[in-house]
Amino acid sequence: MRVSLSDDPIEEVKVAKEILKDCNLYKKSPTLVSCPTCGRTQIKLIPIAKEVEGFLQTIESDIKVAVMGCAVNGPGEAREADIGIARPE
Repeated sequence: MRVSLSDDPIEEVKVAKEILKDCNLYKKSPTLVSCPTCGRTQIKLIPIAKEVEGFLQTIESDIKVAVMGCAVNGPGEAREADIGIARPE
């Protein structure tokens, strides 16, 4: 499979894996779910999500990890995650 992006070739591999996962053709890769941030977010969520994403690149397992910026939406949006990271109240 070839995916072309105007970015680092590593990003092409990541996108190709996501496409294969969405087609149920590849299952040994974690999924990261992160909130889009809003006024309730009181932490620097984007660097945390990027750090978790980097770590997940080393994992070969079909798990879902959710990174949420508040405890309001975190439980709902992370309901189907195997691991949830949220800012405590």
